[in-house]
Amino acid sequence: MLKIKQIKTYFIILFLILGITIVSYAEVITVKSTVEIASDGRSADLKPTEFSVPDGKLAVIVKYFWENAIGKEPKKNDKLGDSQIFSFSTSKYIPVSYDQNGNAITTLPSGKYSFKVGGYPGAYGTLALEFKDVIKKSGINLKSSKIH
Repeated sequence: MLKIKQIKTYFIILFLILGITIVSYAEVITVKSTVEIASDGRSADLKPTEFSVPDGKLAVIVKYFWENAIGKEPKKNDKLGDSQIFSFSTSKYIPVSYDQNGNAITTLPSGKYSFKVGGYPGAYGTLALEFKDVIKKSGINLKSSKIH
């Protein structure tokens, strides 16, 4: 039969495991941007979408997809361009970097951003971002994902 001390130890271990699982949970958001017909009925009107990365978080680009179904040739793309994510904090567009496998490795620090796509009316783009915690230790910011 288990002693009370052993039972307490098991409960402590169980709560630690649950706590680590909860802390490691990452939030993923999806941002969608579209292209619509402008009020003149002839040209395209880009509809950027604003989003924020909360304080203490770092956004990692998980996936991007763009489709332009209308036009001479319907097109699809999974590569972000360097003028699609705008940072209001720095008033600059965010350049996108890729690893050797073609995966986006660009990260976004906390702040407010705008995401836009181009194309003919009806085009849309979807950007998936995963928020990771920024760990502060000894006055140095250690980010919980790799930054290249």
